[in-house]
Amino acid sequence: MKQHMTQLIIMLLISLIPLQAAIEVEYEPEYYLIFRKGNDVPTSSFSPTGFNASKIVAHIGTITITATENEPIIRPILEGFGTSNNFVFNGPLTGWGGGYHDTGFQIYGVSTTRRSPFGVWFGSGGGEFILESGTVNANPYVVELFFQGIHNSNLYILGADYVMVDGTLGSFNVKLKPADSWDYYYVPVNGQEIPPDGTPPDDPIPIPVGGSGVPIPTVPYGVDPPELIHVFTIIQDEPFAISDAYGSTNQASVGKAQIALQNAVLGGIYGVEISFSSNQGGPEFQLHLQGEPTYPFIPYELKFLGQKVNKGQAITWSPLDIPVTEESIYVTNISSTIAEAAPSGNYADTITVEITPIE
Repeated sequence: MKQHMTQLIIMLLISLIPLQAAIEVEYEPEYYLIFRKGNDVPTSSFSPTGFNASKIVAHIGTITITATENEPIIRPILEGFGTSNNFVFNGPLTGWGGGYHDTGFQIYGVSTTRRSPFGVWFGSGGGEFILESGTVNANPYVVELFFQGIHNSNLYILGADYVMVDGTLGSFNVKLKPADSWDYYYVPVNGQEIPPDGTPPDDPIPIPVGGSGVPIPTVPYGVDPPELIHVFTIIQDEPFAISDAYGSTNQASVGKAQIALQNAVLGGIYGVEISFSSNQGGPEFQLHLQGEPTYPFIPYELKFLGQKVNKGQAITWSPLDIPVTEESIYVTNISSTIAEAAPSGNYADTITVEITPIE
């Protein structure tokens, strides 16, 4: 009887919130901000943006609202926290007597349904901004956010850097209107946990890379980001006693895989696919008596990131720390019966390790 009651409660809870389960939101911040003329700025979802060459703009991030189960997307609202309405960047100008000057910028958006740029205002550091006044005629519904300069693009110098000296990018939640009432509800952004009582999530989504309110890095005008470089190294450990890796519950460290990231943006999410292979035959890894490349051998397993390594099969290693990430490589699951029956001596295996950056 108790079991049946538990199942019934779960079914009731699910039936109370079908709308929230049917609409999800993803936000992807721009990791490397670049000012470009408005007619030149790329977006991740559509083109053209509606900006023109008379202003410089920089892409901030992309909001994607997706509905399933035929749920309508009605009156989407950005609930902002700590975001300024006006921003100031300092840098060299061709006019105003030359030299360095402060110039103003504001946040603008374009969307799947509104290709002409529109100002995005959150009040005095916080408040709500209505993206659409009714039902959205698009699924998914995509909103791109940008900085747009107030002054003419001809003032700015191609290749120069501009530093934000006033203004803050904060965080946001997303709310929608139900079809049959005005009781707005929150929808999860990037997997946010929505309180069952309808109150705001505890963790609003940061607009900039690195977190709400973090300083915006220097923004170049018209200069592509430097190429991300992965410097990959294997740090070899000392030889280990074979008994240290007997069975599946024991493991011996044989080295560390290290990746150093050059030109990475602080707060960016980076990763690689890593694979381990060997020239020895068979599906398993094999330790061979030195000087005897074929026989005898002792089978073993490799472990990386807590997973069993299969020869040549990639393992996802993400996210990587900036600037350096290290992870240990282990040998395990050696049969004590096979090892103790093998001739004495030094055993070794040569492993080829490859990484492929995740785009």
